[in-house]
Amino acid sequence: VEEFMGLVDLAKASDADIEFLYGEGTDLSIIAEKWLKLGARLVVITRGAQGAVAYYRPAPETLASCAASPPTQQPNTIDARGRCAPVADTVGAGDTCTGGLLFGLLGGAGALSLAPQLAGGAAWDNA
Repeated sequence: VEEFMGLVDLAKASDADIEFLYGEGTDLSIIAEKWLKLGARLVVITRGAQGAVAYYRPAPETLASCAASPPTQQPNTIDARGRCAPVADTVGAGDTCTGGLLFGLLGGAGALSLAPQLAGGAAWDNA
């Protein structure tokens, strides 16, 4: 997996995927930082009922005021809490999360596209 991190802009994995690859109890933020250093521009880790965390490398032009609001911390994370829902089957949950993530990143529903930041190397800024 690490060999591919230099070839991707967006890496998405679940906490279970990371524990399978690196061992139970692995610190997810350390793996995210590692993957960012290997070349990924954005690392999203889903955590089941605890939601998801997105990690990104701030560009030198990024202002401190653009950092995510608490309770997040370096290496600059954006937390999204999960919502309780009746679960019949989790097949496709990761695909659904990824589809929603890509929809948002590409400017779906009128949002500003983050494609320049994700694939074009532009700074993660206020825009």
